[in-house]
Order: sequence, then C-alpha cells, then structure tokens
Amino acid sequence: MEFFIDGKWRPSATARTMPVVNPATGETVDRVPVGNGEDADQAIVSAANAFRHWRKVSMARRAKLQHAAAQRLRDRADEFSRLLTLELGRPLAGAKVEIERSADLLDYFAEEGLRLRGEIPMINEEHERVLVVREPMGVVVAIAPFNYPITLLTFKLGAALMTGCTVVAKPASDTPLTTLLLAELFFQVGYPPGVFNLKTSVS
Repeated sequence: MEFFIDGKWRPSATARTMPVVNPATGETVDRVPVGNGEDADQAIVSAANAFRHWRKVSMARRAKLQHAAAQRLRDRADEFSRLLTLELGRPLAGAKVEIERSADLLDYFAEEGLRLRGEIPMINEEHERVLVVREPMGVVVAIAPFNYPITLLTFKLGAALMTGCTVVAKPASDTPLTTLLLAELFFQVGYPPGVFNLKTSVS
C-alpha cells in the first residue's frame, strides 16, 4: 500500500517500504511506505489547502458525510475486521467489535456537531454584548496507537472533521493497513481531497 494524500495513493519520497507483520504467525501481511519530512509536508499542505474550503461547508453537510462514512464502514465491517485481525493479531470477533464501535463514534460526533451553537452570555454590563462563536482551528495531526487503531483514531477524526478541521493521520507502524483503508473510504463517500490524509512511518 501507499500513502493516501490529497485523495490519491502516493508512494513515499524515499521509495523505501517496511513490512507489516502478523504478530500471531510472523508472516508479512503487506508493505507500507517509509516517508520523510517531504512526505509530511505534502500531507500538511494538502490538508491546509483543503481547510480553506472545508471550514465553510455547512454542519449539516459535514454530518451527512460522516453518517455516510459510518454506514460504509458497517457495510464493509467484514473486510475491515479481517484486515485488522491480520495486522493486529486480535481475534476476529474482537476486531468486529472495534469496527462497529468506530462506526458508532462517527455517528455520535456527527450528531454532536449539529448541536454546536453560538452563544450570547449574560455579562451584566450596560450596552455591551458578547457573542461566542466556535471556529475550526485548521489542520489536526492525529497520531493513533496500535492497540485500538481505528477506534482511537476515530475519537480524534470524528470530532475534528465535524468541527471543520482537516486531518493528517499517522497510524502506529504495527497497524497501518486498516487505517489506510479508512482514509480511502472517507474519500469514496464524498469527502473532498485533502480533508483526510494518511501517512505511515517517517524516517
């Protein structure tokens, strides 16, 4: 597999790869790129460019896309679970629970995003009014550990995308394959290029 940056599969600038090993059998499942600073810069620039448009997308549209991603993840739960089992060594039943939980988290953050509102707090000052509006910050770098690679990324991803931020994710070197597949899934359901980028290890 390659990096997923700006809506496309891309090789690393180093042309180097590393194996992803099934811890239960010791067999190589696949190989992923080993990147460098140039690759990281490409991912961040892509996310920064996408942010200029994504921050203006309505919350209703973001929620619709995130619900679609959650449903697509459920539809492909068997595929994701098998791949997660291969790279993580977790029993298949446990892998399926993680995928289902991750889809639920995406739905949860989609609904929470729809409840975000501006506020006018009471400050008891004559002729003064304060308006509090929540604005997206920009590019979020989301680093996920190996033990629950999809669920722990989804905690960050679901909230960031719903609030109008764009994401560059970096999965653990032990478990990058399922996360790479997730980045492609988000693009397939309609997220614009650069909104969710994913790169693996950096030398």
